[in-house]
Amino acid sequence: MKTELADVVPAQNQHPQDHGHDRDHDEHDHHGHDHDAGANEYIRLGVMALIVIASLTGWWRGFMDQDWLAFAGTIIGGFPIYREAWENLLKRRMTMELSMTIAIAAALVIVKPGGMRELHWHPNASEWQYYLAGKGRMTVFSSEGARTMDFNANDVGYVPAVAGHYIENTGNTDLVFLESFKASEYMNFSLNNWLRRLPPETVASHLNLDADTLSKIPSEALDIVPG
Repeated sequence: MKTELADVVPAQNQHPQDHGHDRDHDEHDHHGHDHDAGANEYIRLGVMALIVIASLTGWWRGFMDQDWLAFAGTIIGGFPIYREAWENLLKRRMTMELSMTIAIAAALVIVKPGGMRELHWHPNASEWQYYLAGKGRMTVFSSEGARTMDFNANDVGYVPAVAGHYIENTGNTDLVFLESFKASEYMNFSLNNWLRRLPPETVASHLNLDADTLSKIPSEALDIVPG
């Protein structure tokens, strides 16, 4: 019996250098993966910086009718979250990244000098804003009255759900801010759009607007009113 044990124990420890070689190989692969991930992250951040610069300078307007740069910035900037959420969705695993993707709606807003984000409200969620560039002034209407606040880059704004509000560009450069909502769907009601869909008699009796004035109100949401 002792002989059998003696024969077995050395067999378990044969070629210890092979295990060390495997560990070195695994560590090398891990460091190589980290290096590639870091390089990709630097590239992504560089592209985001170029998009922000292009959006602020406006050189792209001669080539595109729509601000596709804002769309590209949203996709590229949020790519790590979207990728993580997709991987977890495939694994049927709920994580913070997946819940963020499901439960948050966002939009990047750019208002030209002299322009305004028209009076509107959101029926399904409160709005959080992060101001990226420029100067703005927001007025919010609630049951307690109206309140006006000024904002600069790196400021944070908040609007309760259903509270009407509008945002003016008070500077001489583009006003850029990100608005986000704890909701799976972006919902927006424009005051202009709402008024045009009410019976004209109702609008006239409550706001003292004649038919000619009412007909001049845009029937569709403008979102951004130019200066």
